[in-house]
Amino acid sequence: MLSSVTANGSGSAVDISGYKNVSVQVTTSGSAAATIKFAISLSETKPNFAAASSASNAYDYVDLTPLNNQASPIVGGTGIVITGTDITKVYQVDTNFVKWICPIVSGYSAGTIRVEINGANDSYN
Repeated sequence: MLSSVTANGSGSAVDISGYKNVSVQVTTSGSAAATIKFAISLSETKPNFAAASSASNAYDYVDLTPLNNQASPIVGGTGIVITGTDITKVYQVDTNFVKWICPIVSGYSAGTIRVEINGANDSYN
C-alpha cells in the first residue's frame, strides 16, 4: 500500500495469493498530477518492483476495472493518469493466480496519492 506518496516510485508489494477478489482504492489530494500503475507477478519470490522487469525479475502491469464504470477498463500499461483533478475511485483487479501486486507512481509533479489494496474471498455454501 502507498500512503501519503509525494514522489515517483514503487509502493509496498502485497501478497494477494490467498484472495479470489482484489480491489484497490486510489485517493488523491492537493491537485495531484501523476500516473499510477499496478504491477503484478506470479513469482514465488517478491520481485523488485523498483527495477526493470526481466526474466529474473518478472512482473507486468494489470488492467483495472473502475467499479463505477465497468465498460471503460484502464489499460495496465497506461495506468491511472491524474492531471490535477483529485479523485477517489475504486477499481477491481483481475488477479487470477497472481501472487504479488504493487502500485508504482511515475510522472509525479504535485499532490498526495494514497492507495489501499484489499482482498476477499467469496463464500459458497
